[in-house]
Amino acid sequence: MHLPGHLPRALKAAYLPGGRDSPAPEGDPPLRIVVREVGGVFMRYITQIRLEGGALHEHIARLRWKEGNEVGEGSRLELVQWLKAGGDARVQTWPRDVKVEVIDARPPYLRTKANGILTDNLLELPRF
Repeated sequence: MHLPGHLPRALKAAYLPGGRDSPAPEGDPPLRIVVREVGGVFMRYITQIRLEGGALHEHIARLRWKEGNEVGEGSRLELVQWLKAGGDARVQTWPRDVKVEVIDARPPYLRTKANGILTDNLLELPRF
């Protein structure tokens, strides 16, 4: 995939459906921006989960995500640490994304929160 050379180095963008049009210099197509930089950290969109030992949020053992044009996978603990260090993870839902938050338990686990209400968006994701 080729991105126009005039984009700032710090911005990762993808031509993906569902993004918003972004103005571009004359002659370049508008970009479909679906990833934003937040405080120097790109948002990770969680796309799949793996459960072990049960079917609740506490049983999410591994997660897969998209971050810009990259995909990744990690353990629950790795994502908990990344979020506590200032990372921003979300689940794409309609009409807006839902933020993933750390629940301080022993061990800590992940849950989504929409409008201040804990939700089950992570458990609704496909399994791998």
